[in-house]
Amino acid sequence: MNVKFPKSTKIEAKIVDYAIELDNYGVQSYVRTQDYVKVFMRANALLNIRSKVTKSDLYLYDLIHPLFLNSMGELGTENFVLALIKNHPQTPDKELIDLSGISKGTFYKYRKIIHSKGAI
Repeated sequence: MNVKFPKSTKIEAKIVDYAIELDNYGVQSYVRTQDYVKVFMRANALLNIRSKVTKSDLYLYDLIHPLFLNSMGELGTENFVLALIKNHPQTPDKELIDLSGISKGTFYKYRKIIHSKGAI
């Protein structure tokens, strides 16, 4: 069965957001992420015996995206904190900690390591 992808600016914009995020964190390239999300959505439509991708397929990816992001071996906590600091240079540490979802102690532990390496 050939699963068609709709022409939706909202769906495309959300996929672009995911691609930018994963590229910024160094998990996957921008283009690879776009392909990955579209394949995921097509596979979900196919499993649900549909010939066209819908917003519900994107909603499912929305649910698993944080797990995908945090499970990538390449990311690691140190790289995650580094990317967070570099991508939000004017953001106070407290907001970065809230944004990251990691503990205050873990954040400052890796901030110190990154600083000692001269990366920030």
